[in-house]
Order: sequence, then structure tokens, then C-alpha cells
Amino acid sequence: MSEHFILSSTTRSRGRAARSEARADALVQYDIHQLAAATHLSVRTIRAHQTRGLLAPPRRQGRRVVYGRRHLERLERIKALQQEGYNLAAIAAQFLPSRVTVQNKTALRLLRSTAAKHPMVVANLLKQGVVTITPSGNIEIAEESPVLAAFELVHLGFEVSDCVYVLAEVIDAIATAMPGVLRSIDEMTSRGPGLLALALGGEDADPRRIEVSARMLTEAFRVSLLACAAPSDVGAGQTYNDSEPLSYLPR
Repeated sequence: MSEHFILSSTTRSRGRAARSEARADALVQYDIHQLAAATHLSVRTIRAHQTRGLLAPPRRQGRRVVYGRRHLERLERIKALQQEGYNLAAIAAQFLPSRVTVQNKTALRLLRSTAAKHPMVVANLLKQGVVTITPSGNIEIAEESPVLAAFELVHLGFEVSDCVYVLAEVIDAIATAMPGVLRSIDEMTSRGPGLLALALGGEDADPRRIEVSARMLTEAFRVSLLACAAPSDVGAGQTYNDSEPLSYLPR
């Protein structure tokens, strides 16, 4: 039997399986209200998942739009992951293609090395959406900025494994304190409630507006933290080029 025949036969088998699955999916049809009832989710939550890219758009049939079995299974999978403790950012990191191109190979190598020695701390980063696991079992970086920032701590004398611990613990601590922090800001600012309500809207909130609010709050936090830092002469004579992250780490 020729190699060409084997490959053609395999391709045809896969094509038949895909067509069979598509036909089976087409037999199960829901409108958005029926899908919401079947999954015990609100219509608003389903639409928010679509906006985030976690759920594929419905099929159009004439003037109607319908959801199928795959939509139902995806929503049930999202619910199961949330019950396991994964936030929506972590779920997106699992479902969606990588949103960043990791240019600094050293960071990824160090992260994988740390995962081999300290699997639990990297498991926390997985639930936080900072890293993801590929189908082949490899760790990839989903959110590059916090990982690179954490490894910058090596410059301050931290061990590589400590950098990962610090990142995971700080994210956990901030996530726990954030509702109270936002409520305090609401009480101290005249226009805070209208904006920060977006960040407290939970899974039903518009993800695009949450992202904008998060960027503003992140920059405000950074500026405030720098303003609170006590002046110090330590390292005054040192220069550090932060345009090349991790350039000082061992290759």
C-alpha cells in the first residue's frame, strides 16, 4: 500500500468525521434564551463570552441566529473551569491563541525550569491566566508583561524561583484586596463610582470597558506607588537599561 494512499485515506476519514460532527451539531439548535436556560447562565453572560472570544458566534439561518451543541459544550466547559478556580483570563489563555510573541526566550526557559521544580506555584499562575498549557503539555506565556517584570527582580538580588513566587503571591494578594480597594476609591473620588463599577461588574460586564478601566487603574497604581517610594541614594551611581529586559540574565 502506497504512502500516498494511506495519507489520502486518513484525510478522507478525518473529513468524514468532521462532516458527521457538523451534522450532529446542526441537529441541536437553541436560540440565545434557550441556551441560557440550558446552561443556567444569563443572556448577558453568554454575549459577554462571545465578546471575549470564548464562544463562537451563532449560525445564521435566514433571519434567525441559532446556537448548537458545540456552543453548549463550550459554555459548560467554561463553567467547569470557573468552578475549579480559573478566572476568565486563565480560561481565555487556554481557549485562545497566544496573544503575545515571546521575544525573550530566556524568560520562557526560566519559567519552564521553575515549573519543573515548583509545579504548584506555576499552577497558580495558570489559574490566574498568566501562563497556559499547550495540548502537548508545554508551558507558554499568556501575559508577557508581568512575567518579564517579575524576572526583572533578579536585578535586585532575587533568585529566579523567588521571582515566580513573588508574582503569583502578589497577584493573589491584589485579587483578594481589590474589591475593598475599589470601594475605598469610590468613597474618596467624586467620579469614581461610575468608572470603577465597570471593574466590579463581574463576568457580565463589558470586557472591552473592563480592559480600558484596568489600564487606567494600573497606570494610576504605578504612579501612586512611585510617588510613595521614599527617596534613596542606594544605587544612585548605577545605570540600568530597561529597554532590554532580562539582558543581564544567564543565557
